[in-house]
Amino acid sequence: MHIAFDQDENQAGQKAAHQLAQRLQGADIHVHLVRLPQGLDPNSYFVAGASAADFTARLREADRL
Repeated sequence: MHIAFDQDENQAGQKAAHQLAQRLQGADIHVHLVRLPQGLDPNSYFVAGASAADFTARLREADRL
């Protein structure tokens, strides 16, 4: 099963992402962390000109938690 979620890059968002990842892992769901360029969230990443191919490449590079 694959589940996608996003969080802002600020400290609270990062903490929330890691907490959610831990809960998902506890349910035997594999979690990968996709890192976007500094200062960008998923929306601003695409507004800044990123393509679906760019995001797919980031998915391939994602860190498994």
